Amino acid sequence: MSITPLIFLLLFAAGILLALMRSPVYGIITCFLIYFMNPAGNWWSGQVPNIRYALIAVLVLAISFLQRINQYKETRLLAVPHLRILLLLMGAVLISTFWAVDPEASHRVVTQWLKICTFCFLAYKVVRRPQELDLVLGTYCAGCFYIGFHAWEFGRRFGNRLEVIKLADGTDGNGVAIALLLSVPFLVFYLMWGKRIWLRVCTLGALAFVINALVLINSRGAFLGLVGALGLFALRVVWEKKDFKLTIKVALAGIICFGGFLYLADEAFWMRM
Repeated sequence: MSITPLIFLLLFAAGILLALMRSPVYGIITCFLIYFMNPAGNWWSGQVPNIRYALIAVLVLAISFLQRINQYKETRLLAVPHLRILLLLMGAVLISTFWAVDPEASHRVVTQWLKICTFCFLAYKVVRRPQELDLVLGTYCAGCFYIGFHAWEFGRRFGNRLEVIKLADGTDGNGVAIALLLSVPFLVFYLMWGKRIWLRVCTLGALAFVINALVLINSRGAFLGLVGALGLFALRVVWEKKDFKLTIKVALAGIICFGGFLYLADEAFWMRM
């Protein structure tokens, strides 16, 4: 057995045990592990048991949550605007099935939305402390670094887009780019406010690989999303804090990120944009 599938199996087993014995937060982390490493869609899939890892992880997450449900009664789902919007979108998806041109495709979309909503609601319920949020976001960013590293390994072998990397939901390059760009504001945050120097160094390295992957994938939608996400991040920080030193810090971080982006972006990227 190669080292990659062995690491995956060990992390998967550890995540399941920790979710059952300590906290359902580890179930969230295990779901991220499966999503980014994608055991069913990688070259080493034949070296691991052919089981439904994602289903097992979500079931364990739900069991762990139900075992400790009394701890999470204070966390109200509808108190958060984002989750209310998610419910409205879920309702729109369900209503659209009455006019679906392709009922089979519509059924698949509904199933995917139900999975997304279930995961988001459970994640919001079980992640309560800042340390738990750091752990979950750190895992997500580590997963994006993993994808970014593989993108750097593969490069653009065919055409002007990188399309060989697949995530567990089977998305194309645009879907992979969307998953990657969501980590960039968090990486910038930890780069600016990380409490330890080693965390900032690791974050800077991960940020470089993620941005490089976004350039290689060449997704126009992800590029617009990245500009919007970083712009909103900078605006919220400056507007809410109203601190001159912090504004300078945000500006310097923006210059560093933009300079690195210009260094990594090639002619094929700019032509597509």
